[in-house]
Amino acid sequence: MKQSQGHIFVYSEPALGTTFKVYFPRTDRAIEHLTSIVPEPTTLRGTETVLLVEDDEQVRATSRAILQRNG
Repeated sequence: MKQSQGHIFVYSEPALGTTFKVYFPRTDRAIEHLTSIVPEPTTLRGTETVLLVEDDEQVRATSRAILQRNG
């Protein structure tokens, strides 16, 4: 965000949830079209770390199971 001169607004209330608003500066530059073809991944399993934040235990457990099942 900093390198793009943008910012994030976060608003949260207990039992109501959290809102993240991400702002980037407007630009008048033309869109660069990519012509290279990105190969399809051979697997959907990655090496990333996912932070799962959910205050509802059932939703959290279901989300965790789905993420684990899909690597």
